[in-house]
Formats: sequence, structure tokens, C-alpha cells
Amino acid sequence: MWGLGYFGQPHVLARFQAISSKNKIIWARYIAVSWAALVMVGACLTGLLALITLPDTFTDSDGVLTAMLNALFSPWVAALLSLAVLAAIMSSVDSQLMVAASTVAEDCNALFLTVRPKTA
Repeated sequence: MWGLGYFGQPHVLARFQAISSKNKIIWARYIAVSWAALVMVGACLTGLLALITLPDTFTDSDGVLTAMLNALFSPWVAALLSLAVLAAIMSSVDSQLMVAASTVAEDCNALFLTVRPKTA
């Protein structure tokens, strides 16, 4: 279900709206769909690999990536890979916060402009 909402997320739509020409939209569409498919396949493969290699290690699905990193890599490499995941998360959160702040600012501006009492 994670992938179904991906294309409607505000930070993805804002990047599509910023494209300079119609010809680039076609390439952007292919890139976005390919990247989303690659990420979803990678997530599914990580879960399946965890079920095969670490069936008794975790009981919570949220700890799959951490358990896999600790089991397969040295602590330094696992730390670097964890940092890469956190950097990607922070990038997405940054974009979503920017879109949310812009939306709140515009909504407040529209609200205050329509609620202001008329002066005679």
C-alpha cells in the first residue's frame, strides 16, 4: 500500500510542477515510476531475505532493516548505511515540511483576507 500513495505526495507533485517544459515531463514520469518500482522491489526483497536469514531475530517488522544491517555488515558499514537511510528520510521530510508550511501560510493568508471586517 506504500506505493499507491507515492505519486500523490506533495513533495513529488511540487517537483513535477517545477519542470520547465512539457517534453521533460515525459522523462520525469519514466524516472519517477522506475525509481518507485525499484524502491518497492528492494523493500520486498529485504523483507523476504530477512524472513529467510533471520526468522527468530525480530518480532517487529519495523526492525527488519536494522537487524539485516547488523547481521550482514560490520558495525562501521552498518552505521554508514543507516546514515544513508536517515539522510534520505530527512530529505523527504524536509520537502514535506516545506510544502506543509507553504500550504498553512497560504491558507492563513486566505483566511485573514476573507475574515477581515469591512471598513466604511
